[in-house]
Amino acid sequence: MNRQIFMSAGKNINPDNVTVEARARRLRDRFVDSGFASIEPPILQPSEAFIGLSGEDIRRRLYLVQGEGGEELCLRPDLTIPVARIHLESGADQARYCYAGPSFRRVSEAETSNLPGEFQQAGFELFGSSEPETDMQIFALAVGALKAEGLDAVQVRMGHPGIFRALIAALDIPDFWRGRLLRHFWRRDLATGIAAAFANSPSKASGSEAFAAALTSLDRDAASGLVEEVLALAGIKPVGGRSADEIAHRFMERAALAAEPLPGKIISIVQEYLSLEGSPDQVVSGIVALNKEHKFALDVEIEALSTQLNEAEKILQDICGSDTSLLFAADFGRNLEYYTGLVFELHDSNNPHLRQIAGGGRYDRLLTGLGSKKDVPAVGCAIYVDRLSQALEGGNS
Repeated sequence: MNRQIFMSAGKNINPDNVTVEARARRLRDRFVDSGFASIEPPILQPSEAFIGLSGEDIRRRLYLVQGEGGEELCLRPDLTIPVARIHLESGADQARYCYAGPSFRRVSEAETSNLPGEFQQAGFELFGSSEPETDMQIFALAVGALKAEGLDAVQVRMGHPGIFRALIAALDIPDFWRGRLLRHFWRRDLATGIAAAFANSPSKASGSEAFAAALTSLDRDAASGLVEEVLALAGIKPVGGRSADEIAHRFMERAALAAEPLPGKIISIVQEYLSLEGSPDQVVSGIVALNKEHKFALDVEIEALSTQLNEAEKILQDICGSDTSLLFAADFGRNLEYYTGLVFELHDSNNPHLRQIAGGGRYDRLLTGLGSKKDVPAVGCAIYVDRLSQALEGGNS
C-alpha cells in the first residue's frame, strides 16, 4: 500500500508539540477516566457492514481488499461500527467503550474534507441505555473534551431524526413513501425531487423503471428469484451486502412510488418541516405551530425535544461560557440511516472551513442493522483529531 497517501496521521502540526496521535491517546485517556473501557477494533473490517448501513455511496470512499476466503474487506472508515460489532459479539446488555486510532477514507480532489486519507479518531460509545439523560451526558463529555484541549469557541449544530419519524408516522401516506422519506429526510428537496422524477409518462420510463414495474406483477418471493437469476446471468454479485430479496424490494418500492406520487399537500407539509432552522426556541415554536395546524398529536415528542435542547444550551454555557452558539436544523440527521434521536456536530466558530470537529448522537437502530435480534439503545461521539489540531493552531492545514 502506498504510504504517501496516508501522510499525516501523526504529523506534528500543533504549537504545543503534541502530535495528532498523542492528542488522540490523550482524549482516549480522558474518556477512560470518565468510566469508558478502552478497546482497539481491528483495522480490517467486512465492507458490507459499512455499505449496508451507510449506503452504497460510501463504497467509493473505502480502501477495499480481499480476504483470504475471497470476502470483501476494507480499512475501517470510522470506528463506531467496529465498536458496535465488538459489543454485539460480547453479548453484554450494557457497556461503555472508548477508542483512539486511525481510520481510512479516500478523498477525491474535488472534496474539501480537511482530512488526509488516514486520519486519527478518538471517541466513546455507550450501549444499553435509552434514558434522555444519557444523551446529555455524552454531549457534555464531547464538549468538555474539546474545551480541555483548548477549543473555546464552539458552534453546535443539532437535529433529531426521531421527530421527523413521528411526523411521517402521523401522515396519511403509504408505507413505501414513509420508508423512502425516512431514509433520505436530510435532503430538503426530497419530496419535490421525487415527485418530479416520477412525473414522466410510462413511455419515457427508463429500463430500470420498466424492470421495476414488471416485478410488481410478482409476489415478493418470485421477484427475489427473478432478480437473483438476472444477477447470476450477468455474472454480478449483489452490491453493498444487499441480498436479491432486498434489491427486489427496492425495485418494487420504486414502481410503487411512480404509481402513487405524494399529494401536493403532503409535500408542502414535509417541506415546511424540513425548512425549520434557527435557535432551539425558534424551531420548537415552528414545530409546535405545525403540530397544532395539522393535529399531529406530537406534544410528548415536542416537549421531550424542548427539554433536551434547553439542557444542551445549559451545558454549553456551563462548559464554554458565552462564546458558543447552538443551531437546530430540522433536516439535519448526520446523513446516516441508523441515527434515531438527538444528533449533534461540534464546529470551531473561528474556523468553519474545517467542517465538523466532532459528531455524534443517539443511534438505536445500528445494532439491529448489524444482526442483533433485539433493539439495543446506543449513543456516542467521534472526534476528528486532525481537525481539532488544525483548529488549535489557527485553522491551517
